Amino acid sequence: MRGTLSQTTFGDSIDSSRSYVNNIEHGAKPSIEFLANVCLVYNVSLDWLVFGKEVQLQKLTETTPDQDLKEMTDVLKHLLESNNPEMRGWAKVQFKKIFKDHC
Repeated sequence: MRGTLSQTTFGDSIDSSRSYVNNIEHGAKPSIEFLANVCLVYNVSLDWLVFGKEVQLQKLTETTPDQDLKEMTDVLKHLLESNNPEMRGWAKVQFKKIFKDHC
């Protein structure tokens, strides 16, 4: 994912240390915050990052029987597809606040 960037440069870009990036590259499981930062900073989907391919979020929401989950998924999809860096930044901050105890 980091391409030609050094581990330090890549880590700095996503608020992670060089040693954390190194650990991930050597098999450690990344935190949700790490994955979210990569997605937000480098404008890639979590599906692409984890699975190496795009998964149609629309199909997931069409088959989700829980209306609350469908609404949350729709909002998340909208935020992640935004080209507005302020909105994406706001979403990143909110994501960190909400899931800080789960990361």
